[in-house]
Amino acid sequence: MKKSEKRGGESLTEDKETNRAQTRKSTWGRLFNFRPALCSATAFALGILFAVAVKYESRGKAVLLCDVFLLFAAGCLFLTGAQPPYRAKTNEGGGKSTPFSLFRAALLCLFFVCGAGDFALFAAKYQSVTESGEYYVNARVKEARDYGNSVYLILDDLFFDSRAAEGKLCLYLYKTDALQTVAEGDTVAFDAKIIANTQWKESAEENGGNGAQTRVYEWRRWIKYEAKSCKNLRVTSEKRNVFQTIRLKLKQTLDLSMDGDSSALCFAILTGETAEINGELLDRFRYGGVAHIFAVSGLHVGALFAFITALFRKGKPAFVPPVAKWAVAAALIAFYGGICGFSSGVVRAAVMC
Repeated sequence: MKKSEKRGGESLTEDKETNRAQTRKSTWGRLFNFRPALCSATAFALGILFAVAVKYESRGKAVLLCDVFLLFAAGCLFLTGAQPPYRAKTNEGGGKSTPFSLFRAALLCLFFVCGAGDFALFAAKYQSVTESGEYYVNARVKEARDYGNSVYLILDDLFFDSRAAEGKLCLYLYKTDALQTVAEGDTVAFDAKIIANTQWKESAEENGGNGAQTRVYEWRRWIKYEAKSCKNLRVTSEKRNVFQTIRLKLKQTLDLSMDGDSSALCFAILTGETAEINGELLDRFRYGGVAHIFAVSGLHVGALFAFITALFRKGKPAFVPPVAKWAVAAALIAFYGGICGFSSGVVRAAVMC
């Protein structure tokens, strides 16, 4: 009896040692699991930074970013289970074979090149603009921001002397009685000096002598032009779509019901538009780490979706088929996305729901 127990204990010990050896063999050199999406996205971002450095920064910074990518690619290959050449021939150690490792390397290089090429094409398209000069402008008001004594307009659907132009135009104006009626969706016409702001960095003079800064904000929002010396601005049409009308009514209702800061906060939480929030107040939210409540995305869309499904679940209308319930939820979410301007966060969250 004792001998059999001893033999049984020895066999269990041997099995444990065998399992440990097999585990070490199968995980040779693997400190992390290879995540294709994460690694590819990182390579794509490094490609964008490399293209920015090549086109607008120093050559040394471009070489540094290239070295960073090579180190990143090597880390992805050898820290996730790829074998060194002297072990790959016999597949000793259970790591990934050489063809699979080469596929990983090719994938990362492909996304790096795609990132660099994407930014290069974007920059070339962004910088193909109408020349600066005096023009008669027709455009549609995309955004209208009230700053008390002044108003900031972002215009699209641009026509300079009846010639269509791509991109958007920004315009600062002192508020007058004529500007009280300008709202999102209006079509306006005016004479102005148009300046094409397509450089990656603004000059120190443009920034009030505070040094050059990048124009990432303008590039991200496709703002190519700035209007100076605006004259004879007038509203030529007030055609707005249903989403713009509701958005405007919502803002007017909040303004009538609350003070300025409270109205701006509520409007930002509901629609994601933070332009009218006091800059100092917005900075406090950012420093407190809660500025994400103004980004309309999963939290807002998820709460709306949960509320809609809860109504159907509580009422239990037997005559309504399940497909119709989902259709109603999808329609209401799409309607809310339209009020928010179909921002990327809203569209992503709606698709995931």
